[in-house]
Amino acid sequence: MENRGQSFNNNSEHQKAENKTPYSPWGKEIKLTVATKLTLVRMALTPFICISIFYEYTLLALILFVIAAISDSLDGFIARLFKQETLLGRLMDPLADKVLLNTVNIILSFGQVFTLITIPVWLTLVILCRDLLIIASVSLIIIVANYKDIYPSWGGKLATIFQFISITVVLLANLYHLNPDYIQLLFYVTLFFTVYSGILYLILIARLVNKLYS
Repeated sequence: MENRGQSFNNNSEHQKAENKTPYSPWGKEIKLTVATKLTLVRMALTPFICISIFYEYTLLALILFVIAAISDSLDGFIARLFKQETLLGRLMDPLADKVLLNTVNIILSFGQVFTLITIPVWLTLVILCRDLLIIASVSLIIIVANYKDIYPSWGGKLATIFQFISITVVLLANLYHLNPDYIQLLFYVTLFFTVYSGILYLILIARLVNKLYS
């Protein structure tokens, strides 16, 4: 009787522990790993960077933006090194980049904060449209087809890198009153990789849809 009582208590405790475990909408545990926490820090820095730019605290904005950029490199590295790759992390990492980069781009393009150099409006609009299209397509595949093995392409990674570089150069140029000759070339290179990666994503999604429903 005592063993049965002990077994019942153990089962009850185990069931309670299971009930307390948070689950994602896809039925897997939500694990806030170190890498995911870094991603959340990057998202949390976004409003502070934007406020710093808006009130022309350019040095502070630059420092915070560089910290955010470093966290973007670190979270993926840590996830791979310590085998902390999760579905939540795979979805949150590119989403955090898109929130940060698009918000800062919009402020720099439309906020009329800097008069020397800003992010061109056309570049901001292309990046925004491309990201909205990708988010909508990926969300549809995850929700409708329950397909979760989606990873960023190398083209998307290059586009993100050049977007980070473009914003950093704009902040540096306005901080030190510089007007580098290569800035327009940098914008066009960023545009190229943004459009190219968008096309790659659309091709990948089209193939995936064809495979799932063929």
